[in-house]
Amino acid sequence: MKQSNEPVVSPVEDLLQGKIVIPSIQRDFVWMRTDVRDLFDSLYRGYPVGALLLWETNLEVPFRTAAVVQSATSRRKPLYLLDGQQRLTSLAWVYRPESKADGRFIDLRFDVRTEEFVNPSAVQRKDPLLIPVSTILQEGVQFYELLMDAGVEMGHPDFREWTKRLQRVNDIRKQQIVVITYSSDDYEEVAEVFARLNKGGRRLSKGDLVYSAIAARWAEGLQTMDAFHDELRDVGFGLDREAVLRLMSLLAGTTARHIKLIGSTMDGAALKEAWQATETALRLAVDITVRGSCSPRRSDCCAGGSTPRWPSAITPFRWKGSSTPKHGWSRSGRGSTCSPSSSAVPSVRVPWTARSTRGTWSRSTRLILSSVSSTLPHSR
Repeated sequence: MKQSNEPVVSPVEDLLQGKIVIPSIQRDFVWMRTDVRDLFDSLYRGYPVGALLLWETNLEVPFRTAAVVQSATSRRKPLYLLDGQQRLTSLAWVYRPESKADGRFIDLRFDVRTEEFVNPSAVQRKDPLLIPVSTILQEGVQFYELLMDAGVEMGHPDFREWTKRLQRVNDIRKQQIVVITYSSDDYEEVAEVFARLNKGGRRLSKGDLVYSAIAARWAEGLQTMDAFHDELRDVGFGLDREAVLRLMSLLAGTTARHIKLIGSTMDGAALKEAWQATETALRLAVDITVRGSCSPRRSDCCAGGSTPRWPSAITPFRWKGSSTPKHGWSRSGRGSTCSPSSSAVPSVRVPWTARSTRGTWSRSTRLILSSVSSTLPHSR
């Protein structure tokens, strides 16, 4: 592990040049404009703003598109930003306004009279003494020209003091920030480090990290998985996302340690296949748990007596005598009968026998049914 003090502008430039990238385990940019304002106020006043944590590795790590326009891709292996994304991105947006990926300019201004950073309203934008911070931060800027452009003559009694204040804003570029570089080729270890660092707001779990990594490799992955979780909740069976990931990892042959889903062998196609098997198994498990009497025969579930194949005739089921919800699942009172839904999904082969040891079927079944049964009311 290496630690250094660098001027703020240095890692900002590295981010803009693609020397620092955002790993897929990071969340999206979530700071508000007031957070950006407070960051610059802290830097102006010399308050500590925390360290940046970079990850150096030989692994091929999936990374996400940054919220800044990165002008180049580094020829050497990039460093991955584990902690400090919100701060570094905010600095880049103000330092280089054109770098904001969505093109929506952040208007942050400095009031030379009060030494306050302001997110101006439409009326405040007309005040010439609220000077854009992005302009003040540029290298070689002439502060007296900024004041004169704002209508302040050199003979003004506050001209010298206001010039010093503008110089102090520009000196934010030189403000020292601690940069820690952590070297490791163990993805699971780094994920644990990242999870422990994330203590602001809701702490991210390893499951959150896995979902983010999946999104980087399988474009429609999160949308597909979230839609299924919404579908389960609509019918009263919201499942723990971590338990579902453990099942997915088990069916993928990477053991029930779901962090293994972000290993190098799990590309987009493998993740999609594992999710299809997981979704199919969970649909069947919900049906079995609720209906009991409508359990499928083993001959209907297995091809060749070994590999489970869930036919479309059993997933999902629809209960007669009740309205049909948008996702093809419905429930009525006790004693209802069931029939296959016309919107049933195609059969999907669950490749557990080819990828795992004997006994996986019973283990995965227990995991599925325990996840589903945990959502059932005691009276059911």
